[in-house]
Amino acid sequence: MPGKNSIVETLKNAFQLYRSTFKICFIIAMLLSVITEGFKVYAQSLGLGKVVAAYINTGKIDDSALSNHGLLMFLAVATIVLTLLVYGLLICIGAIKAQSAQNDGFFAKDMQAALLMLRRRFWSFVGAFILSIILWVFGSFLSLIGIWIVISITLVFFPVVLIDNLNPFAGFKENLRLMRPHIWYVLQLGFIVVLFLFLKSVLYLLFTSITGVDQLGFGIEHVLMIFIEALCLPYVMMLSVAAFYELNKRDDLPTYEQ
Repeated sequence: MPGKNSIVETLKNAFQLYRSTFKICFIIAMLLSVITEGFKVYAQSLGLGKVVAAYINTGKIDDSALSNHGLLMFLAVATIVLTLLVYGLLICIGAIKAQSAQNDGFFAKDMQAALLMLRRRFWSFVGAFILSIILWVFGSFLSLIGIWIVISITLVFFPVVLIDNLNPFAGFKENLRLMRPHIWYVLQLGFIVVLFLFLKSVLYLLFTSITGVDQLGFGIEHVLMIFIEALCLPYVMMLSVAAFYELNKRDDLPTYEQ
């Protein structure tokens, strides 16, 4: 049986990957955070929040409210594409570092290898990303427990597709096969990720309550959230990579040891 401290070991391994790739991952995550936070502010200034609230209450979308916002739609698509690229690149960076014999630093040749991995497996990752979004949306309708379960069962999905070079459906099947004997381990890691998201939301609410939610534009709360997101996102991605290798290590154990 795996040791009782395997969760702690996974967190330590994730932190080791996080620390050794911090500079490049922080810059990449910061770029995504600036763009996504800017998109949120721009959408808020156009009254998109009111449109969403009206849709939730009435089930209808006011077409006139969105008819003149082609730029908003373009930015939304661009933000999703950038999010996909950043998630994939962070996973590949973590994978290349985990496979490297060097303990410290992330060098130009490592970055080239990560970019090559993402480029060769890009379309499979796109399919995995879309499938994950569908599952995340479905989970969001099942309250916080549903979100926890969906995050848990998709935690190593991206690494399985990118590192094992599988198509989305074969990757999801392999993802479930790896975690099935270790579901409690996976649920614990999923809970940690949910806790990250919850704390981030609490911090955002705290910052907006201090600065005021009625002001538009880039306030101090947005700047702080950019830094928090840029710090947290790489660690969550490294955690998924570390969990992938932990599950594969367990999978290689003889049956009588499992």
